Amino acid sequence: MTSKRKKEIADEARKRANLWLENVPFNKMTHDGSLLVFNMALGLVGCPFSPPPSWMNISDFSVFVSQKEYDSREYDEIIIDLFDEHYNRYYASGYFL
Repeated sequence: MTSKRKKEIADEARKRANLWLENVPFNKMTHDGSLLVFNMALGLVGCPFSPPPSWMNISDFSVFVSQKEYDSREYDEIIIDLFDEHYNRYYASGYFL
């Protein structure tokens, strides 16, 4: 994966995470901090929700990565870094208390 493509994926993942977090708190988005649920919620391989949440514009969650990209170590690193950023921000804020 090229560095340009990694940046494109990271930017799109960040955009989608922000759309979620404008509508629901991190713990609801991730079912109390699940990396797997966070990854699914971003919908980079397509929206996994049927029906989608009422606030979601399905066109904002169309397929963005190929299966090969999704299965790559680089993809995992992008998602883990973004998850950690939001996880740490949410739990450091004390918002969940």
